[in-house]
Amino acid sequence: MATSEITGAVHKIFNTVTFPSGFTKREFVVMEEDGNYPQYHKIEVVKDKCASLDRLSEGMEIKVTVNLRGNEYDDKFYNSLGCWKWDVLSGEAPQQQQAPAQQPQQQASTQQPAPQQEIDTDIPF
Repeated sequence: MATSEITGAVHKIFNTVTFPSGFTKREFVVMEEDGNYPQYHKIEVVKDKCASLDRLSEGMEIKVTVNLRGNEYDDKFYNSLGCWKWDVLSGEAPQQQQAPAQQPQQQASTQQPAPQQEIDTDIPF
């Protein structure tokens, strides 16, 4: 398995996707300056690392360490960049809002977590 590092600015962060099997994946795009033609790399994290992307925001300069993965399914071939480490080089992580000291019981019960997007696919990875 090939390992590589990509340094650039966070261009876009996507929502977490939950598959029918329970598997979760979240993707983000890093723009790497490359002369006149910037390169946009779509990178993914899986399972419990999905929530770690909440600490990133668009425009932050980061260095990402990825594994290049390749799969074959039904005589079709797929590549992915799987992130296993990232470091912020410049920019600040988004500030977490502090909750009020006491929230009324009624108000807390009406809040629901944001729904996760579900995709129905027969690709096994």
